Amino acid sequence: MEMEPEEFRTEGGVLVDERTAEQTEAGDHERFAHYVRKDKIVESAVLGAPVI
Repeated sequence: MEMEPEEFRTEGGVLVDERTAEQTEAGDHERFAHYVRKDKIVESAVLGAPVI
C-alpha cells in the first residue's frame, strides 16, 4: 500500500534560547577564583550559608 504525499506531514515549533550571559568587570576574576576546603563546602551545602 502506497501512502499519499498528504500523509507525510511534519509539524514543529520554535525553541527560543533564553540564556543570559553573566557580565563581569575587570576585577571580578578575583571574586570567582578562590580555594575552599572540602569540609567548608560540605558545611555550606548543609547549612545553606555562603563560604566566606
